[in-house]
Amino acid sequence: MTEHAVNREVKPAATESPWTYTEVPAPTTANPRYSLCSAVARHARFEKASFHTPGHKGRQEYLFENDYLSAAGDLTELPGLDDLSAPSGVIADIEQRAAILWGSVHSFVSVNGASAALAAAILAAAAGYGHESRKYALVPRNAHRSVIHALCLAAVEPIWYEPNFEQDWGIWGAATVPPLQAALENSLAQALPLVCALVVSPTYGGALSDIRAISRLTKAHAIPLIVDEAHGAHFLPKGSSDCPATAIACGADAVAHSWHKTLPALTQTGMLHLPKGSKLNPSSVRSCLNLITSSSPNYLLLASMEKTLALLESDNGNALVQKLATLSTRFRQGLSVLKSVSVYDTDSGINPSHLLISTSQEQIQGHNLYEFLQDRGIFAEAAMGTGVLFMLGLGSEEGDVDLALATIQDFVSAYELNEQGDNFVASVKNSVGNAHAFAKRQPSFEPSLPPHQAMSMPHETVSVGEALGRIAAQCLAPCPPGIPILIPGQKITEEVLELVSDKVLVVVAK
Repeated sequence: MTEHAVNREVKPAATESPWTYTEVPAPTTANPRYSLCSAVARHARFEKASFHTPGHKGRQEYLFENDYLSAAGDLTELPGLDDLSAPSGVIADIEQRAAILWGSVHSFVSVNGASAALAAAILAAAAGYGHESRKYALVPRNAHRSVIHALCLAAVEPIWYEPNFEQDWGIWGAATVPPLQAALENSLAQALPLVCALVVSPTYGGALSDIRAISRLTKAHAIPLIVDEAHGAHFLPKGSSDCPATAIACGADAVAHSWHKTLPALTQTGMLHLPKGSKLNPSSVRSCLNLITSSSPNYLLLASMEKTLALLESDNGNALVQKLATLSTRFRQGLSVLKSVSVYDTDSGINPSHLLISTSQEQIQGHNLYEFLQDRGIFAEAAMGTGVLFMLGLGSEEGDVDLALATIQDFVSAYELNEQGDNFVASVKNSVGNAHAFAKRQPSFEPSLPPHQAMSMPHETVSVGEALGRIAAQCLAPCPPGIPILIPGQKITEEVLELVSDKVLVVVAK
């Protein structure tokens, strides 16, 4: 374990868990305990191991060997600092180096994460179809909410297709060719203008799709393929042999990366890549990216991207990418000897940075393990489906993995020591949250209007009790993972309401 990690563990502990619920009084400067800054400080004191984003795991100074994060560096466009909207200097250098590193022809910095990268790609693809009265895109059911937002902005109608639904895990898995091909051929039979097809790979749970096969299908029909590879920025052509091939190398036309998921760049950084032969126009992509990007980008974000590039270009960076795969193997091997614990895997392959685990006891839910870990200062990325997602990053250390394994062992042992686990279930807050309402079945879905049409119609706000049967005029997508549980134009059913924790919903006015 590094000195930094040791220092992290011996920090004074917070007096209570950062998420402990206390009735919060009305906001006031006289209550600094309820400020954002104090909440962040409490979390930093309490956390012993990070298995969530960002990928630096709180170890930026250690990874970059110096501290560039100071108020003096909080700048924006000034002479000599280049202009993100039309880079020709130091920012252009970042983009060119990234293109070389990942093997693309054009790479574009995003200071709004992979969300803006995806949106820009969709907007650019739609712009290529000019003034078509109606435009369509092939969209998977597990698309990120940024895709829905982009479809609304571009007035593009989604044609939904379904990736595999992993029934035992309650999550969406890999996209396969047959459902995508069926949606594509049905659209072509109706002469619908398809501006693009989208795929999420790797998924939030870690499933990989066969991008080469999907690319062959889209190329045969001259349809741009956009891949949301937000969770796969560590897939490098010269990276670990355990890392999958990049979507860039597998024939995608545009690939969106998040740099904070597994890489050590600051949160909110990302990049859009256009590989060789891309059907998207790079000038259009730049223009579309500018449409949805701040005119005053934060230079601390940009500096963290440059630092990350320098690290990845070095031998030390290559070693860290290899280490991520080694830690993944260490974690999986440690879990394999624990009875009652399963680790998610797929025939199509798995992202080594993601480990989704669950217990075999049906009465023990993912939230139970998630909260058990939290109470001991170990923060996983999310409770999702029937399991808990752990995310490794370039800042992860062996000590983090060993601490997590020991604590999961404590969880399993505590269950096994109780008669059929009944007492233990109660002791770990046996409550199934809204996120688990569909944990054992594929969620229903009844789109009634295109999202952009629903968003452009008069709206009204109603109580949840009055929303049944109405048409949604908002996108609800708790993050993580950012996969919508409700999109504009969708009919609100009882199953949807099971997932909603809001007291009011925005619907299309009658």
